[in-house]
Amino acid sequence: MFITALLCAKPKSKFVLVACRSQVSGHTINLIRERLGDKFEFMQFDPFVQTTAYYKEHKKVRSLKNWKGQNTYTNGYNSRMVGEEFQRMQ
Repeated sequence: MFITALLCAKPKSKFVLVACRSQVSGHTINLIRERLGDKFEFMQFDPFVQTTAYYKEHKKVRSLKNWKGQNTYTNGYNSRMVGEEFQRMQ
């Protein structure tokens, strides 16, 4: 193995930007999650139908190296906590 292969290898990013799509109307919002975390599934207000709708992660948009902050839509909760709230609603 050549040493240049080790020096040129890119480190994996810790976060990914994902598109979450409403299962009711198709409205899409972008959220940031950890690369190794669970996929997003949550309830959020859908402006197309003017009611709360079920959103599910649709696709990965891009990788993010360094990100500090919280998601506006999930108020800083990870996807597991949001999923538990969804199960309590049903």
